[in-house]
Amino acid sequence: MDNFLLLYIMMILWSILFGLLFIIVRKTKVLRNRFGITACIVVCVCLYVRMMVPFDIGLFQPIQIEWGWFCWWYDTLNMAKLFFGVFSVTQVLCFVWIATGIALFLRWVNFYRKIWCAVSQSGLPGDKMMDSVLDKVIRDGGFRRKPEIVMIKNFRSAYSIGLLHQKILVPPGKYSERELYNIFFHEMTHFRKGDLWLKAAANAMICIFWWNPLVHLLKKEMDAVLEIRCDVSVTEGKSPEERREYLRTIINVMKEEESIAGNDFKRMKLLAENAAGFVKPSTYEEMMRERFNAVVDGERAFGEKKVFSALWIIAMIGLMILSYTFVILPYRQPDSKGEAFYSEVMPDEITVTELEDGKYILHFEVDGEEFQYPIGEEVFLEFEKSRGNVEK
Repeated sequence: MDNFLLLYIMMILWSILFGLLFIIVRKTKVLRNRFGITACIVVCVCLYVRMMVPFDIGLFQPIQIEWGWFCWWYDTLNMAKLFFGVFSVTQVLCFVWIATGIALFLRWVNFYRKIWCAVSQSGLPGDKMMDSVLDKVIRDGGFRRKPEIVMIKNFRSAYSIGLLHQKILVPPGKYSERELYNIFFHEMTHFRKGDLWLKAAANAMICIFWWNPLVHLLKKEMDAVLEIRCDVSVTEGKSPEERREYLRTIINVMKEEESIAGNDFKRMKLLAENAAGFVKPSTYEEMMRERFNAVVDGERAFGEKKVFSALWIIAMIGLMILSYTFVILPYRQPDSKGEAFYSEVMPDEITVTELEDGKYILHFEVDGEEFQYPIGEEVFLEFEKSRGNVEK
């Protein structure tokens, strides 16, 4: 199966299904408590994999659809040469898609490069207190890798950046040791969970599938889920007083964030799109209440019973594999007129679709009318020889 249009149709349909599952579990507190916040992330990861790999991996079996409107729609987009008599609608849309995706990707890479340049030029090493607090966090949390602490002026919150060379960006001399402990533990948990890789994947998905509103919605929801999972992971097993202290730290950081305005606010908002932050300037109204409730209610990363989380993960992986087992294929029975005209059509004007039973469908056009003609493998090989694709 090598028809990209049909493969991408299936990808879009399955991505909608995974997106709906993600939103349902994400927004339904009963399900989120039952399966755990990790269940939301697993659905989103399956969706990202399904969208990034829409191609045939050897499992697809075609299902023939004889709906007239579907065949007309497919032929109009994929076969009719409407632009200068050379390009189909699908080809033109692919060109626009690829060109825009490359432009957005280069823009993202350029912005990330500017972040690193700004950190390298204006950043200062963390002071002794910060380094001591980070060492304590690493011991208490069992973290294996120590990131670099960089103090950045005009910042009011900590951010973790770097997929390979990890850095924690902090404001100089703003918080107490206990507050730094909570902030560092939060950022180190982001590193441990691989949240920055997930955020990078979400940004890449937006660059590639910029035309799909679903990926923009999912990125926003994914950011919220990652922060909630980080909060509940940090506070899991903590006493009520420790939980309250953690929430007070968030409140203090929020107060500092509210004092930022103008270009500094815009810069931090852009940074938040590419980094994991303790408090983000774009998420006060939508996410803070949910983060507080998750900590107070003692939500868990893996749900009430880990067996439910395990079954959910297995089910989502199975569903993703199932999504590669079939693809819809437009098909119309050839009539005598199409059979009569077949021998008169030039080989370079014919396209071929392979079926699961070893037969092939020739697609060709005569006097503006589309025809489909089934042939066997022997006829197909002879046809390919006539086009010079197979050695005689």
